[in-house]
Amino acid sequence: MIGPAAYAAEAQALLQLARPAMDAAIFEAVDHIHTLVWLNSACVEDLELLEREGIADCATFTQNYLRIACSSKLTATRHRRMARAIGRSCELLGLPLSLLLEALWLALQILHEAVAHLPWAREQHAQLAAVLSARVRDALHAINDGQHELSTARHQLMIELEQWRTTAGSWDAFAIGAMERLSRHPGMVAIAIGRPDPDARIVYEFESPRFVAYLAEIQRQGIGPLSMDASNTFGQSPQARAWRSRDIEINHSYLVDAGAGPWAQAAHAVGIHASTALPIIDSEGEPAVLLALYGALPGQFGTQSMGLFLQALRQVFSQAYAELGQLGRAHPPPVAVRRRHLQLLSRGAVQMAYQPIVDLATGVPTAVEALARLVSEHGRLIAPAEFLGGFGRPELNRLFVLGLQHALHDLAIWDQAGVHLSVTLNLPPSVLVHRDCLRWVIAGFAISGVNPERLMLELLEDEDAAASNQRDDAINRLATLGVKLIMDDFGSGYSNLWRMRSMPFDAVKLDQSLLTELSADQPRTVRFLAGLIDVVQGLGLRAVVEGLSSPELVALACILGADAGQGYALSHPLPATEVPVWAHNFSWASINPAQPPGELAALAAQLARSGAGHRGKF
Repeated sequence: MIGPAAYAAEAQALLQLARPAMDAAIFEAVDHIHTLVWLNSACVEDLELLEREGIADCATFTQNYLRIACSSKLTATRHRRMARAIGRSCELLGLPLSLLLEALWLALQILHEAVAHLPWAREQHAQLAAVLSARVRDALHAINDGQHELSTARHQLMIELEQWRTTAGSWDAFAIGAMERLSRHPGMVAIAIGRPDPDARIVYEFESPRFVAYLAEIQRQGIGPLSMDASNTFGQSPQARAWRSRDIEINHSYLVDAGAGPWAQAAHAVGIHASTALPIIDSEGEPAVLLALYGALPGQFGTQSMGLFLQALRQVFSQAYAELGQLGRAHPPPVAVRRRHLQLLSRGAVQMAYQPIVDLATGVPTAVEALARLVSEHGRLIAPAEFLGGFGRPELNRLFVLGLQHALHDLAIWDQAGVHLSVTLNLPPSVLVHRDCLRWVIAGFAISGVNPERLMLELLEDEDAAASNQRDDAINRLATLGVKLIMDDFGSGYSNLWRMRSMPFDAVKLDQSLLTELSADQPRTVRFLAGLIDVVQGLGLRAVVEGLSSPELVALACILGADAGQGYALSHPLPATEVPVWAHNFSWASINPAQPPGELAALAAQLARSGAGHRGKF
């Protein structure tokens, strides 16, 4: 009897008649298989872990499977699906196919003996024996297919990651896309990417949804955070060990790995039973970030095939980081310098400088842009160009929070001096989409008492479309809060006009690089700048021109109809204590379009006479 006939009506009838005898035979087969498996020393540890962690009892699982395999109600499709799942699990655990083959044929032999003792005709004995043999063959083929499915899935995943590495365009995009692909892989429960902060705590930059649930469970249970400090109780996790050793570290089971033990209950609560940490190496051979994987089965990261997969995975992530990790960032400082900068940030040694923004219609200062500086041990102010290249997501998060706190606090102080301004603050895309961003902003308002409408957050243009929906959702939440939003550096690269129209932006900053190009082709650049201002204002947004470094450029922006401007011609960045004095003493020399000061302003006046843009309060 072959294939579908083993599940047909005639086979079902025979199985139903023989059910009592086969139940007894199955019970006997389970005992023999249990002995067989426990004689195989290579499998005992993994199977014991499954039992200790409450995932599966070998004897119970074997009995349930054999009862289903011998059921009169079993269909071929269900049997093969179940057997393929067994094959995938065995591949994850590294259980040899030869052991499964031996166990199934042992069970078949015992079942045949039970059938032979039934008071049936010889023909019925032969028919039922053929049914059982056919079902065992089906199971073996499907188990083998399941094992190959997992091997094929790993191979296909590596191909996809290699292709994604060449097309992602940025490290952030690669990390997000790679995590999505890894999350779909069999046995994978949670994924995170992070690195240590200056206090030797691991800070995560990218997290899968289940990992977020794991962190929430850790917090709920009051368990301490991961640490890199080897002397710390929480400093022996696979991630800490991997960072120190620069090699892949594996936690086979939270019940066995003492370093991972503190988080056992939290892990088990969300279905995590094993983990591994892969240090991702940068172009200088130093660990840059950690890739942490969390699995559903104890021991799944310790098999030979998984070891090869992890090595390949580490290689593609390291190559991606080497190629993409610094794209779009300032040049990274030397390691020793970066370490000092991180220490300053961790201590909160941040000071804000404020560059005024002036309404070009009225000449009234209406806002200031908050610009972060690190303060060295000797009081030297360190500009962003010196430290931003060494900052990753955790550092940008902290810098934003500190900058927000300083800016809102200073607004409140200036109010007491009779100077009422708004403040703009840069909001990096990675900070925007952080799950706590909105909470940080709300907390800042609660502490300072500042009205949300006086905070304007500047968002950089970003070509990465990998998380566009997430970014847009975050933008809408901030707008609902009352915060005003500005698109920064418009005209410096990619811009989506439809997005500008559909998203709740209030203003657009025109990139100062546009003004640096004036010397090359003045008429064309002036017309281009005028066109940009018209486009922005045509969308109902305010146009702010950056880089007004001379009176002539201020006149140019005024005549072209820009709403507001900032630059050295109006004011250099000021310490917080000097802003009220500057605001009280600032005087505005109005621009007469009939007598424009300089050639550029004359070109602008020419354009203005042919149809000037409108101006409004910033």
